[in-house]
Amino acid sequence: MLRKIIYIIILMTGVAAAQINQAPIVSNVTFSQRNDGSFIVDIYYDVIDYNDNIMTVTVRASSDAGATWDYACNLVSGDVGEGITSGNNKQIEWDFGTEHSETFGDHFMIKIIADDGENESVYKPCPGLEKVYFEGGPFTDAGGKYYVTVQIDDKCWMRENLNVGVMINSIDEYDNQINNQVVEKYCYNNNPANCDSYGGLYQWNEAMQYTTNENNQGICPFGWRIPTLIELESLESISNDEAAQLVAVGQLTTAYAATNETGFSALLAGYRQNSNGAFYSLHFHTNYWSSTQFNSAKAYEMGLTSNNISVYFNIYSKYDGYSIRCIKD
Repeated sequence: MLRKIIYIIILMTGVAAAQINQAPIVSNVTFSQRNDGSFIVDIYYDVIDYNDNIMTVTVRASSDAGATWDYACNLVSGDVGEGITSGNNKQIEWDFGTEHSETFGDHFMIKIIADDGENESVYKPCPGLEKVYFEGGPFTDAGGKYYVTVQIDDKCWMRENLNVGVMINSIDEYDNQINNQVVEKYCYNNNPANCDSYGGLYQWNEAMQYTTNENNQGICPFGWRIPTLIELESLESISNDEAAQLVAVGQLTTAYAATNETGFSALLAGYRQNSNGAFYSLHFHTNYWSSTQFNSAKAYEMGLTSNNISVYFNIYSKYDGYSIRCIKD
């Protein structure tokens, strides 16, 4: 009987990056267990550091579906450890058969972590609130996810896109998030790795948890909420209507060089189109929902693109899937 190893790949980047640095991005992870009796697991991945820093890549494993991450994963070789450079089709070999002989199971998970060592941030976290944890309730993030914060003018913002909930696939326009007491999210191209890198994509009603009250908590953690249109418009004013000041350094912009002077660190995460359920514009475009509705079918959002130097606002269908940033009450 062969050892049965089912992996769920979770991508993680390094710690919050400094203004001149963006944390490495790991993507396109594939894996397979050899059928030659060796039980070696081959893991492939791409990694990029936009500042061309040398990285340290580590592997962590869980044998209990992510409840703990202390499962031994030491017999690894290849593109792992110190001295890793940006590139595609990196390979790690895990000698699972030797390290865990006579081990069977289907609850294994693995994390690939890339760290470029640039951990000092020039962005000011909110006083006394450098990190925000989800604690309890239906909005708890798996694995104890926390979010770093940034003080922008007199407001405290999360500096990362929200990534909470259970992924549902989007194949066509009928694959909607529903009011079923379970927080649901889309991941770009139905790939969980994209949620880990860019956050989830949410329909307006799901993000608001099926209320229409402005200033609603929605799927944000306790003490936080979905920002209003006015609060998103304040970012336009603070950034002098320059998208470059809101977009994270290293995003593949064409009309400007991202400077992220505000520390908002927007990612060009793409979106999910409601009319056909398809995904568009990863690395090119992003939208952030506000809690301000236009009417029963549409709501206001803030948009940023790679080829438009300005911040813009629009009114779109509540069934589109966009990113979420939370603001402190």
